[in-house]
Amino acid sequence: MAAQSISPSDAEAHIAKIRHDKGLSENNPPGHNVADLENALTTLSEQLYQSSTHFLLELIQNADDNSYDSKVLPSVQFTYENGGLRVDCNEVGFSPRNVEALCRVGQSTKKGGDNATRYVGEKGIGFKSVFKAADIVWISSGHYSFKFDKSKPLGMIAPIWCDFPAPIKPGWTSLYLQLSKSYNRRGLLDELRSLDSRLLIFLRRIRSITISISESLRLPWKSSFFRAEIGKDLIRLTENNRTCDYIIRRHQAPTRFFTAYDKEISFKSLRQIAKDESTTESTARRWLKQRENMGILAYRHTRGRSGKLGKPSKVTKAMCKKLVDPARNPVRNQPYEAQIAYHKIPCKKRHLQHKLKEYTNGGQFYKCAFVKKEISARNKDERVAYAHKHKDKTMEDFWSYIFFTDEAHIDPSAQ
Repeated sequence: MAAQSISPSDAEAHIAKIRHDKGLSENNPPGHNVADLENALTTLSEQLYQSSTHFLLELIQNADDNSYDSKVLPSVQFTYENGGLRVDCNEVGFSPRNVEALCRVGQSTKKGGDNATRYVGEKGIGFKSVFKAADIVWISSGHYSFKFDKSKPLGMIAPIWCDFPAPIKPGWTSLYLQLSKSYNRRGLLDELRSLDSRLLIFLRRIRSITISISESLRLPWKSSFFRAEIGKDLIRLTENNRTCDYIIRRHQAPTRFFTAYDKEISFKSLRQIAKDESTTESTARRWLKQRENMGILAYRHTRGRSGKLGKPSKVTKAMCKKLVDPARNPVRNQPYEAQIAYHKIPCKKRHLQHKLKEYTNGGQFYKCAFVKKEISARNKDERVAYAHKHKDKTMEDFWSYIFFTDEAHIDPSAQ
């Protein structure tokens, strides 16, 4: 942004004029059109992005699109303290045109730039995403000092002149977000902590990002990222005193060419379209061939997440019940491999172990395979009466073995 010479009184008068142009002067109460636009703005801010923390990336992108003095290192600072988020950027400062862009929907100060710096959005519609998290946003830049209050008529596009609620940093543009009471602050803090230094690779101007978090009953947390050019297509990123070098490879994206080609091919030659889009005819033909082979759109086919992926298992529940039954599995004391070979089970050892665990009670341990039969109230008397009746008989002429337990009857030979 090219800073323009403007006095504090002119800046305040400019804010008052913006409010007057929106029909919000003191002697002009809001009408039905104002209410309709306000509802549309509320819907826009809520539905603009699915993620409630996407506004962080919007603010970083806005900072990257700003203009900076050649004597400063372009920097962005995020500071969370006392339930509020402050964002500082050492850009040259807001011009009247920048302020007007903030106060409109779909307006951008980037539209008039050359092709190399033409980007979608800037301080227009993307900035509205902050109202997904904040009720009030204060802004201080140069001689401008105002706020957007979502609770006021047209509060997201009608600025109110006021003092900044925190100490001002001279030479910096500052935003202060009063977060909504219902906003997920923990999600915001997690997102701030997860910001990666590699984000700087994809920014054109920003060379430093600093994040500071202060919470009650917790130690302060801080992280800093820096980017330095150390050679042609070679950059060095520093994150909390740890450095890593990256080689940058740039490839021209043909999206803009395809848009122009589809729109103008009926009345322009391919050579002329390619020339208008600053590329060669041979490159244009190669792009068209690639699009013909791969299609205009790339669809990613997805399906619902399933807990049962791959081919259906051939190990059935009945088969697993058979393996843990001492009467039906004569090799139940043998290792898995022996049982698989004996019963000709079409699976590997680990798969059989998994299915035994799924279909039986502890049957995945082949040395401890058992069938649990609880002594119920219905058969308890019968079992006790049977034991009393034959209690005087010996192991030689009646009992094969005796095993006493309060919980279950277990085959000792399977232990």
